Amino acid sequence: MATRMTLGSIAGIDVRVHRSWVLIALLIVGSFLSRFVVLGYALPPAVVMALVGALLFFTSVLVHEFAHALEAQHRGVQVRGITLFLFGGATEMSGEVRRPRDEFAVTAIGPFSSFVLAALFGLVAVYTGRVGLAAVAQVAGMLGWINLALGVFNLLPGAPLDGGRILRALVWALTGDRRRALRVAARAGQLIGALIMGLGLLQLLLVPGAALGGIWFVVIGGFLMFAAQSEIAHQSLDQALGEMDVGELLRRGELVSTLSDTDLGLAVEQLRLAPEGVLEIVDEGRSVGVLVLDDVARLQAERRAGRTVEQVMVPVEELPRVDHRTPVTEALGELAGERPLAVTSRLDDQDRIEGVVAPEQLKRIVRRTLQLGERSSPPDSASGSEHDQHLPAEDR
Repeated sequence: MATRMTLGSIAGIDVRVHRSWVLIALLIVGSFLSRFVVLGYALPPAVVMALVGALLFFTSVLVHEFAHALEAQHRGVQVRGITLFLFGGATEMSGEVRRPRDEFAVTAIGPFSSFVLAALFGLVAVYTGRVGLAAVAQVAGMLGWINLALGVFNLLPGAPLDGGRILRALVWALTGDRRRALRVAARAGQLIGALIMGLGLLQLLLVPGAALGGIWFVVIGGFLMFAAQSEIAHQSLDQALGEMDVGELLRRGELVSTLSDTDLGLAVEQLRLAPEGVLEIVDEGRSVGVLVLDDVARLQAERRAGRTVEQVMVPVEELPRVDHRTPVTEALGELAGERPLAVTSRLDDQDRIEGVVAPEQLKRIVRRTLQLGERSSPPDSASGSEHDQHLPAEDR
Protein backbone atom coordinates (compact mmCIF):
# COMPACT_ATOMS: atom_id res chain seq x y z
CA MET A 1 0.00 0.00 0.00
CA ALA A 2 1.32 3.45 -0.88
CA THR A 3 2.43 5.50 2.11
CA ARG A 4 1.50 8.83 0.50
CA MET A 5 -1.48 10.20 -1.36
CA THR A 6 -1.40 13.20 -3.69
CA LEU A 7 -4.15 15.73 -2.98
CA GLY A 8 -3.42 18.02 -5.90
CA SER A 9 -1.01 20.61 -7.18
CA ILE A 10 -0.58 24.31 -6.36
CA ALA A 11 1.71 26.50 -8.48
CA GLY A 12 3.11 23.32 -10.05
CA ILE A 13 4.00 21.84 -6.63
CA ASP A 14 2.37 18.53 -5.67
CA VAL A 15 0.73 18.42 -2.25
CA ARG A 16 0.75 14.98 -0.61
CA VAL A 17 -0.25 13.52 2.73
CA HIS A 18 1.53 10.66 4.45
CA ARG A 19 -0.72 8.07 6.06
CA SER A 20 0.69 9.06 9.48
CA TRP A 21 -0.99 12.43 8.93
CA VAL A 22 -4.37 10.85 9.71
CA LEU A 23 -3.26 10.32 13.32
CA ILE A 24 -2.18 13.91 13.87
CA ALA A 25 -5.38 15.14 12.18
CA LEU A 26 -7.48 13.19 14.66
CA LEU A 27 -5.36 14.40 17.59
CA ILE A 28 -5.64 18.02 16.51
CA VAL A 29 -9.42 17.82 16.10
CA GLY A 30 -9.69 16.09 19.49
CA SER A 31 -7.49 18.71 21.18
CA PHE A 32 -9.50 21.60 19.74
CA LEU A 33 -12.78 19.90 20.65
CA SER A 34 -11.82 19.25 24.27
CA ARG A 35 -10.58 22.83 24.60
CA PHE A 36 -13.84 24.34 23.33
CA VAL A 37 -15.97 22.02 25.47
CA VAL A 38 -14.00 23.04 28.56
CA LEU A 39 -14.66 26.68 27.62
CA GLY A 40 -18.39 25.96 27.87
CA TYR A 41 -19.46 25.53 24.25
CA ALA A 42 -22.16 22.97 23.47
CA LEU A 43 -21.03 19.91 21.52
CA PRO A 44 -22.43 20.84 18.04
CA PRO A 45 -20.77 24.29 17.83
CA ALA A 46 -17.63 22.90 19.51
CA VAL A 47 -17.35 20.23 16.79
CA VAL A 48 -17.70 22.84 14.03
CA MET A 49 -15.12 25.07 15.71
CA ALA A 50 -12.73 22.13 16.11
CA LEU A 51 -13.03 21.12 12.44
CA VAL A 52 -12.52 24.69 11.23
CA GLY A 53 -9.57 25.10 13.59
CA ALA A 54 -7.95 21.87 12.41
CA LEU A 55 -8.42 22.85 8.75
CA LEU A 56 -6.81 26.25 9.36
CA PHE A 57 -4.00 24.58 11.32
CA PHE A 58 -3.08 22.36 8.38
CA THR A 59 -3.44 25.35 6.06
CA SER A 60 -0.89 27.09 8.27
CA VAL A 61 1.49 24.15 7.91
CA LEU A 62 1.04 24.29 4.14
CA VAL A 63 1.75 28.02 4.09
CA HIS A 64 4.95 27.37 6.07
CA GLU A 65 6.09 24.69 3.62
CA PHE A 66 5.06 26.69 0.55
CA ALA A 67 7.17 29.56 1.82
CA HIS A 68 10.17 27.21 1.74
CA ALA A 69 9.18 25.85 -1.67
CA LEU A 70 8.61 29.18 -3.41
CA GLU A 71 11.83 30.67 -2.04
CA ALA A 72 13.71 27.57 -3.19
CA GLN A 73 12.25 27.92 -6.70
CA HIS A 74 13.16 31.60 -6.66
CA ARG A 75 16.77 30.57 -5.99
CA GLY A 76 16.89 27.97 -8.77
CA VAL A 77 16.11 24.78 -6.87
CA GLN A 78 13.43 22.54 -8.37
CA VAL A 79 10.73 21.52 -5.87
CA ARG A 80 9.09 18.11 -6.35
CA GLY A 81 6.35 18.47 -3.76
CA ILE A 82 5.20 19.01 -0.20
CA THR A 83 4.23 16.16 2.10
CA LEU A 84 2.23 16.49 5.32
CA PHE A 85 3.07 13.82 7.89
CA LEU A 86 2.80 13.08 11.60
CA PHE A 87 5.13 15.84 12.78
CA GLY A 88 4.21 18.58 10.34
CA GLY A 89 5.41 18.91 6.77
CA ALA A 90 8.40 18.45 4.51
CA THR A 91 9.39 20.23 1.29
CA GLU A 92 11.01 17.84 -1.20
CA MET A 93 13.61 19.42 -3.46
CA SER A 94 15.59 18.05 -6.39
CA GLY A 95 19.14 19.08 -5.68
CA GLU A 96 20.54 21.45 -3.11
CA VAL A 97 21.17 25.15 -2.83
CA ARG A 98 24.71 26.07 -3.82
CA ARG A 99 25.44 28.90 -1.38
CA PRO A 100 25.04 29.31 2.40
CA ARG A 101 23.08 32.55 1.98
CA ASP A 102 20.58 30.75 -0.25
CA GLU A 103 20.14 28.00 2.33
CA PHE A 104 19.63 30.61 5.02
CA ALA A 105 16.96 32.41 2.98
CA VAL A 106 15.12 29.23 1.94
CA THR A 107 15.06 28.03 5.56
CA ALA A 108 14.40 31.23 7.50
CA ILE A 109 11.32 32.15 5.48
CA GLY A 110 9.45 29.16 6.98
CA PRO A 111 9.47 30.30 10.63
CA PHE A 112 8.98 33.88 9.41
CA SER A 113 5.74 32.82 7.69
CA SER A 114 4.59 31.16 10.93
CA PHE A 115 5.19 34.40 12.85
CA VAL A 116 3.27 36.36 10.22
CA LEU A 117 0.37 33.92 10.52
CA ALA A 118 0.51 34.18 14.31
CA ALA A 119 0.20 37.96 14.06
CA LEU A 120 -2.66 37.76 11.56
CA PHE A 121 -4.64 35.27 13.64
CA GLY A 122 -3.94 37.38 16.72
CA LEU A 123 -5.38 40.47 15.04
CA VAL A 124 -8.45 38.51 13.93
CA ALA A 125 -8.92 37.26 17.50
CA VAL A 126 -8.71 40.77 18.95
CA TYR A 127 -11.09 42.44 16.51
CA THR A 128 -13.67 39.63 16.36
CA GLY A 129 -13.67 39.53 20.14
CA ARG A 130 -14.45 43.25 20.26
CA VAL A 131 -17.47 42.89 17.96
CA GLY A 132 -18.89 39.94 19.85
CA LEU A 133 -17.85 37.03 17.62
CA ALA A 134 -16.56 35.00 20.54
CA ALA A 135 -16.36 31.65 18.71
CA VAL A 136 -14.31 33.12 15.88
CA ALA A 137 -12.06 34.87 18.39
CA GLN A 138 -11.45 31.61 20.27
CA VAL A 139 -10.47 29.70 17.13
CA ALA A 140 -8.28 32.51 15.81
CA GLY A 141 -6.65 33.01 19.20
CA MET A 142 -5.68 29.34 19.47
CA LEU A 143 -4.29 29.35 15.95
CA GLY A 144 -2.28 32.47 16.70
CA TRP A 145 -0.62 30.83 19.72
CA ILE A 146 -0.07 27.57 17.82
CA ASN A 147 1.67 29.33 14.92
CA LEU A 148 3.80 31.30 17.35
CA ALA A 149 4.80 28.07 19.10
CA LEU A 150 5.55 26.37 15.76
CA GLY A 151 7.74 29.27 14.68
CA VAL A 152 9.69 29.25 17.94
CA PHE A 153 10.02 25.45 18.03
CA ASN A 154 11.25 25.35 14.43
CA LEU A 155 14.02 27.81 15.31
CA LEU A 156 15.64 25.39 17.77
CA PRO A 157 19.19 25.05 16.40
CA GLY A 158 19.29 21.39 15.44
CA ALA A 159 18.53 19.39 12.29
CA PRO A 160 16.02 18.52 10.93
CA LEU A 161 14.32 21.65 12.30
CA ASP A 162 14.58 24.94 10.42
CA GLY A 163 16.85 26.25 13.15
CA GLY A 164 19.22 23.38 12.38
CA ARG A 165 19.25 24.37 8.69
CA ILE A 166 20.01 27.95 9.69
CA LEU A 167 22.84 26.68 11.92
CA ARG A 168 24.10 24.63 8.98
CA ALA A 169 24.08 27.70 6.73
CA LEU A 170 26.02 29.73 9.30
CA VAL A 171 28.65 27.01 9.89
CA TRP A 172 28.92 26.50 6.12
CA ALA A 173 29.47 30.22 5.61
CA LEU A 174 32.12 30.38 8.35
CA THR A 175 34.05 27.21 7.43
CA GLY A 176 33.30 26.84 3.71
CA ASP A 177 32.69 23.13 4.37
CA ARG A 178 29.11 22.04 3.74
CA ARG A 179 29.57 18.48 4.99
CA ARG A 180 31.05 19.65 8.26
CA ALA A 181 28.15 22.07 8.64
CA LEU A 182 25.65 19.25 8.13
CA ARG A 183 27.34 17.12 10.80
CA VAL A 184 27.34 20.00 13.28
CA ALA A 185 23.62 20.66 12.70
CA ALA A 186 22.77 16.96 12.95
CA ARG A 187 24.71 16.51 16.20
CA ALA A 188 22.94 19.55 17.59
CA GLY A 189 19.63 17.97 16.56
CA GLN A 190 20.52 14.78 18.43
CA LEU A 191 21.35 16.80 21.55
CA ILE A 192 18.10 18.80 21.38
CA GLY A 193 16.12 15.60 20.83
CA ALA A 194 17.75 14.00 23.87
CA LEU A 195 16.99 17.07 26.02
CA ILE A 196 13.33 17.06 24.92
CA MET A 197 13.07 13.35 25.67
CA GLY A 198 14.61 13.94 29.10
CA LEU A 199 12.12 16.72 29.77
CA GLY A 200 9.28 14.38 28.81
CA LEU A 201 10.54 11.61 31.11
CA LEU A 202 10.85 14.07 34.02
CA GLN A 203 7.29 15.25 33.36
CA LEU A 204 6.05 11.65 33.38
CA LEU A 205 7.80 10.95 36.68
CA LEU A 206 7.19 14.21 38.53
CA VAL A 207 3.87 15.48 37.11
CA PRO A 208 1.55 12.45 36.77
CA GLY A 209 -1.40 14.69 35.84
CA ALA A 210 0.46 15.82 32.72
CA ALA A 211 1.33 12.34 31.45
CA LEU A 212 0.03 12.99 27.93
CA GLY A 213 2.28 16.03 27.53
CA GLY A 214 5.24 14.00 28.80
CA ILE A 215 4.54 11.25 26.29
CA TRP A 216 4.42 13.80 23.48
CA PHE A 217 7.77 15.26 24.56
CA VAL A 218 9.30 11.77 24.53
CA VAL A 219 7.86 11.01 21.07
CA ILE A 220 8.95 14.35 19.59
CA GLY A 221 12.42 14.09 21.14
CA GLY A 222 12.81 10.56 19.82
CA PHE A 223 11.73 11.65 16.36
CA LEU A 224 14.29 14.49 16.33
CA MET A 225 17.08 12.14 17.44
CA PHE A 226 16.14 9.57 14.80
CA ALA A 227 15.83 12.18 12.04
CA ALA A 228 19.17 13.77 12.95
CA GLN A 229 20.89 10.38 12.91
CA SER A 230 19.27 9.65 9.55
CA GLU A 231 20.74 12.87 8.14
CA ILE A 232 24.21 11.78 9.25
CA ALA A 233 23.76 8.33 7.70
CA HIS A 234 22.29 9.89 4.54
CA GLN A 235 25.27 12.21 4.18
CA SER A 236 27.74 9.36 4.73
CA LEU A 237 26.08 7.26 2.06
CA ASP A 238 25.86 10.19 -0.36
CA GLN A 239 29.56 10.82 0.16
CA ALA A 240 30.36 7.15 -0.44
CA LEU A 241 28.26 7.16 -3.62
CA GLY A 242 30.03 10.24 -4.92
CA GLU A 243 26.67 12.01 -5.24
CA MET A 244 25.50 9.50 -7.86
CA ASP A 245 22.10 10.40 -9.29
CA VAL A 246 19.44 8.30 -11.00
CA GLY A 247 20.35 9.84 -14.35
CA GLU A 248 23.66 7.98 -14.17
CA LEU A 249 21.79 4.69 -13.84
CA LEU A 250 19.89 5.53 -17.02
CA ARG A 251 23.10 6.32 -18.87
CA ARG A 252 24.46 2.89 -17.96
CA GLY A 253 21.56 1.23 -19.79
CA GLU A 254 21.44 -1.72 -17.37
CA LEU A 255 17.68 -2.31 -17.50
CA VAL A 256 16.53 -4.97 -19.98
CA SER A 257 14.04 -3.56 -22.48
CA THR A 258 11.58 -5.00 -24.96
CA LEU A 259 9.15 -3.64 -27.55
CA SER A 260 5.54 -2.90 -26.67
CA ASP A 261 4.19 -5.40 -29.24
CA THR A 262 6.34 -8.29 -27.95
CA ASP A 263 4.42 -11.49 -27.21
CA LEU A 264 3.91 -11.84 -23.47
CA GLY A 265 5.22 -15.41 -23.49
CA LEU A 266 8.55 -14.24 -24.96
CA ALA A 267 8.68 -11.34 -22.50
CA VAL A 268 8.16 -13.77 -19.61
CA GLU A 269 11.31 -15.63 -20.66
CA GLN A 270 13.20 -12.34 -20.82
CA LEU A 271 11.83 -11.46 -17.41
CA ARG A 272 12.94 -14.82 -16.03
CA LEU A 273 16.57 -13.84 -16.71
CA ALA A 274 16.32 -10.11 -15.96
CA PRO A 275 18.35 -9.45 -12.78
CA GLU A 276 16.14 -6.53 -11.72
CA GLY A 277 12.82 -8.38 -12.09
CA VAL A 278 11.61 -5.59 -14.40
CA LEU A 279 11.42 -5.09 -18.17
CA GLU A 280 11.34 -1.59 -19.62
CA ILE A 281 8.77 -1.39 -22.43
CA VAL A 282 9.74 0.89 -25.30
CA ASP A 283 7.92 2.14 -28.37
CA GLU A 284 9.62 4.20 -31.07
CA GLY A 285 12.64 4.68 -28.85
CA ARG A 286 10.83 6.01 -25.77
CA SER A 287 9.72 4.39 -22.51
CA VAL A 288 6.00 3.67 -22.42
CA GLY A 289 5.73 1.29 -19.48
CA VAL A 290 7.20 -1.51 -17.40
CA LEU A 291 6.56 -5.21 -16.96
CA VAL A 292 7.03 -6.17 -13.31
CA LEU A 293 7.82 -9.73 -12.23
CA ASP A 294 5.28 -9.74 -9.38
CA ASP A 295 2.48 -8.56 -11.69
CA VAL A 296 3.16 -11.23 -14.29
CA ALA A 297 3.50 -13.93 -11.61
CA ARG A 298 -0.08 -13.23 -10.54
CA LEU A 299 -1.33 -13.94 -14.06
CA GLN A 300 -2.21 -17.58 -14.64
CA ALA A 301 -0.56 -19.24 -17.65
CA GLU A 302 -3.77 -19.40 -19.69
CA ARG A 303 -4.31 -15.66 -19.22
CA ARG A 304 -0.88 -14.92 -20.69
CA ALA A 305 -1.52 -16.70 -23.99
CA GLY A 306 -2.01 -14.54 -27.07
CA ARG A 307 -1.33 -11.25 -25.28
CA THR A 308 1.31 -8.62 -25.82
CA VAL A 309 3.24 -6.83 -23.11
CA GLU A 310 1.37 -3.60 -23.93
CA GLN A 311 -1.83 -5.23 -22.66
CA VAL A 312 -0.45 -6.05 -19.20
CA MET A 313 2.30 -3.49 -18.62
CA VAL A 314 2.09 -0.64 -16.13
CA PRO A 315 2.02 2.61 -18.17
CA VAL A 316 4.94 4.86 -17.39
CA GLU A 317 2.52 7.70 -16.56
CA GLU A 318 1.30 5.70 -13.55
CA LEU A 319 4.77 5.27 -12.02
CA PRO A 320 6.21 7.48 -9.24
CA ARG A 321 8.49 10.10 -10.75
CA VAL A 322 11.89 11.49 -9.83
CA ASP A 323 14.04 14.10 -11.52
CA HIS A 324 17.14 12.75 -13.26
CA ARG A 325 19.32 14.78 -10.85
CA THR A 326 17.83 13.11 -7.77
CA PRO A 327 20.53 11.35 -5.68
CA VAL A 328 20.19 7.59 -5.42
CA THR A 329 19.62 7.80 -1.67
CA GLU A 330 16.71 10.22 -2.13
CA ALA A 331 15.22 8.11 -4.92
CA LEU A 332 15.05 5.14 -2.53
CA GLY A 333 12.62 7.13 -0.42
CA GLU A 334 10.33 7.59 -3.43
CA LEU A 335 9.81 3.87 -4.00
CA ALA A 336 6.23 2.68 -3.61
CA GLY A 337 6.53 -1.05 -2.97
CA GLU A 338 8.42 -2.69 -5.84
CA ARG A 339 7.23 -0.25 -8.51
CA PRO A 340 10.00 1.21 -10.69
CA LEU A 341 10.54 4.96 -10.88
CA ALA A 342 10.03 7.08 -13.99
CA VAL A 343 13.02 9.39 -14.44
CA THR A 344 12.18 12.83 -15.78
CA SER A 345 13.95 15.95 -16.98
CA ARG A 346 12.56 19.47 -17.16
CA LEU A 347 12.13 21.10 -20.57
CA ASP A 348 10.11 24.25 -21.22
CA ASP A 349 8.45 23.91 -17.78
CA GLN A 350 7.28 20.39 -18.67
CA ASP A 351 8.47 17.07 -17.25
CA ARG A 352 9.74 14.74 -19.98
CA ILE A 353 10.16 11.04 -19.15
CA GLU A 354 13.69 9.89 -19.98
CA GLY A 355 13.39 6.27 -18.86
CA VAL A 356 12.84 4.07 -15.82
CA VAL A 357 14.97 2.64 -13.01
CA ALA A 358 14.10 -0.48 -11.05
CA PRO A 359 14.06 -0.70 -7.25
CA GLU A 360 16.66 -3.46 -7.36
CA GLN A 361 19.06 -1.18 -9.26
CA LEU A 362 18.92 1.39 -6.47
CA LYS A 363 19.14 -1.16 -3.68
CA ARG A 364 22.03 -3.00 -5.33
CA ILE A 365 24.07 0.20 -5.66
CA VAL A 366 23.52 1.01 -1.97
CA ARG A 367 24.32 -2.55 -0.80
CA ARG A 368 27.55 -2.71 -2.78
CA THR A 369 28.60 0.77 -1.72
CA LEU A 370 28.15 -0.21 1.93
CA GLN A 371 30.27 -3.31 1.27
CA LEU A 372 33.00 -1.72 -0.84
CA GLY A 373 33.18 1.76 0.60
CA GLU A 374 33.49 5.14 -1.09
CA ARG A 375 33.80 5.39 -4.87
CA SER A 376 37.36 6.36 -5.80
CA SER A 377 36.59 8.21 -9.05
CA PRO A 378 32.90 8.83 -9.74
CA PRO A 379 32.17 9.15 -13.47
CA ASP A 380 31.35 12.56 -14.89
CA SER A 381 32.89 14.23 -11.85
CA ALA A 382 34.57 17.53 -12.45
CA SER A 383 36.57 20.03 -10.50
CA GLY A 384 33.33 21.85 -9.83
CA SER A 385 32.20 19.10 -7.43
CA GLU A 386 34.69 20.34 -4.88
CA HIS A 387 33.33 23.81 -5.43
CA ASP A 388 29.92 22.56 -4.29
CA GLN A 389 31.39 21.71 -0.90
CA HIS A 390 33.97 24.47 -0.37
CA LEU A 391 32.92 27.89 -1.56
CA PRO A 392 34.96 31.08 -1.68
CA ALA A 393 33.93 33.78 0.75
CA GLU A 394 32.35 35.97 -1.92
CA ASP A 395 29.78 33.24 -2.74
CA ARG A 396 28.63 32.63 0.83
